[in-house]
Amino acid sequence: MHFWKINECLVAKWKRLWCLLLALGLSIIVAAQKREIKQGLLLEQQGRVTEAAEQFIRALHKNRYKTEAVEGLSRTSQSVLDAKVKTVHQAYRQRNFPEVIDRFEDIEQYIAKIAYFQITLEVPAAVTELVENSRMLLLKDHYSKGVSAMDDGNYPLASENFLLVERLDPQYQDIQSRLQELEILPDFDQAQKSFEDGRYGIALQFIEEVLSNQPNYMPAVRMRDQIGKLSDTPIAILPATTNRFGIDDKIRSHLVAAFLSLNNPMIRIVDRDNLGQVIDEQKRMVSGIIGQASAVEIGELLGAKYLLLTKVLNADLHQSPPTNQDLTAYVARTEMNSSGYPQVAYYPVKYQETSKTNTVHLTYQYQLVSTETGEVLAADVISETKQDEWIEYRYEGDPSALYPAKNGVIFKDPDRRGAFQARFGKRSSSPSISKTSADAQRLIADRIAASFSGFLSSR
Repeated sequence: MHFWKINECLVAKWKRLWCLLLALGLSIIVAAQKREIKQGLLLEQQGRVTEAAEQFIRALHKNRYKTEAVEGLSRTSQSVLDAKVKTVHQAYRQRNFPEVIDRFEDIEQYIAKIAYFQITLEVPAAVTELVENSRMLLLKDHYSKGVSAMDDGNYPLASENFLLVERLDPQYQDIQSRLQELEILPDFDQAQKSFEDGRYGIALQFIEEVLSNQPNYMPAVRMRDQIGKLSDTPIAILPATTNRFGIDDKIRSHLVAAFLSLNNPMIRIVDRDNLGQVIDEQKRMVSGIIGQASAVEIGELLGAKYLLLTKVLNADLHQSPPTNQDLTAYVARTEMNSSGYPQVAYYPVKYQETSKTNTVHLTYQYQLVSTETGEVLAADVISETKQDEWIEYRYEGDPSALYPAKNGVIFKDPDRRGAFQARFGKRSSSPSISKTSADAQRLIADRIAASFSGFLSSR
């Protein structure tokens, strides 16, 4: 009993101490608030209303419902607002419209600050009208300067003015389309200059950059069409000159598809009926090499400016035999343990993995020949390797009961297990070596077409 009485005494003492500290803290806060109110009233009497308002704000942060502080802030904040309104009038008389906007934004922020204390300040309607008039004059001025700078090719200055317009009114006239146009005009100007100099390939590069950003920019669309008409570049793509590897007949079709996929208005594929006559003549050549005179003759026959000649230097096609492998997964079973309680046990089972790989390695040589001079303008040797792997999984039981494992560790999380089980639902035929070869030929054809496109772009 004596022990409990001592503890009760200690608790009572701590409570009294806590109450004293709380009372002391409150008295300090109240005293500070009184000092701030007193200081605010003194500053108000001295006409220093801005400082007085700040003192009342500090007091209200301690107690928002202190009547004397609320009344003091109502008086002084209105005086502060009136002074701010005068600065707006002054800036407007000086035709300093940016200053008018800035001053009014300061007023709006001050009104929002005072509204926190349930005090409403209002701006005279005449001031609001004055600010709106300034805003419209400022919009018109910056928009006009931006358009003028844009017409003069001074895009940084145009951007500066248009961004000011957007800040004041994002929906003003066509400001958004103007800003979008500014993003592409430097490239379009470069295209225009190259086009006027007759460097159509370089002009097309800039036009494609413009259209990648704005596909419907009509000046660029029209210039692209003009480039196609003025720089028509007919090219004849001849079949490969050797048939040692049995794949040469398919090369031309892949090249034609690759050139067409470029969607380059400067390139036109020559594909006339008399191409067969050229092919027959080509086959009769022992070396498969077209000489200068032959190139000029073929160009006249086909109406082509360039001949593209290809030759297969090497074609290595390898198809591995199917590989079978037994792998281990686990199934779960519920059993009774020695204590008579159910428990889950995992038992290993076998499933089969069958795989097969196709590997194709091709090496092509190509030449780009001018039919006007018989000169070889570009030549290169290109190699490409393509590999296709086919894998199939089989399990005699129900795959949905399997748990994947690695090095004896069983993986039980649902995502990993679901991905593992999904393997057994896939049934597909293994890819043929001819498909892998065709894919490799397409890759080489794309590289040759891109090389020719780059050749044109440099001219």
